[in-house]
Amino acid sequence: FEPGKCINCGLCIEITRTAGEPLGLTFIGRGFDVRVGVPFDQPLEKALGRVAARCVAACPTAALSMDEPRCSACRPRPAR
Repeated sequence: FEPGKCINCGLCIEITRTAGEPLGLTFIGRGFDVRVGVPFDQPLEKALGRVAARCVAACPTAALSMDEPRCSACRPRPAR
């Protein structure tokens, strides 16, 4: 998550809410200090759960992105 790119559109918050994620995302703060975050300072991975890919696809500024798999066995193999 890159907070500097986030425009606080709320799409990721809506996706986690409608998907029924137990923790999800929320707006934290007030006024000019508002930001998207995870309640109770939990890790982002725990908040997004099974809808991470949907949130990444919906983000208009690419503030959310998925990490590449770290191990070579996890990466897709090139087509031959």
